[in-house]
Amino acid sequence: MAAGTLSKPGTTAGPCSTPCEHRDCALTRKMAEVVCRHCATPIGYDRNYYDVSREAGHERGTDLVHASCSDDAAWEGA
Repeated sequence: MAAGTLSKPGTTAGPCSTPCEHRDCALTRKMAEVVCRHCATPIGYDRNYYDVSREAGHERGTDLVHASCSDDAAWEGA
């Protein structure tokens, strides 16, 4: 599984820095607010994450985990 990263607002690949009506900007902000099930903190920006939504049977982009948290959990279970 490849990790993704959400760019910070106002950057070239990130959402607009001010409130807007763009669907992509709204989705990026919503994804950044998703809480990692491993560490209970938001996914945020400029940090690798995995989208595990399909594994959980959820809508894409609604169940995200930090890549480092997921990797740590995998090593602990090994």
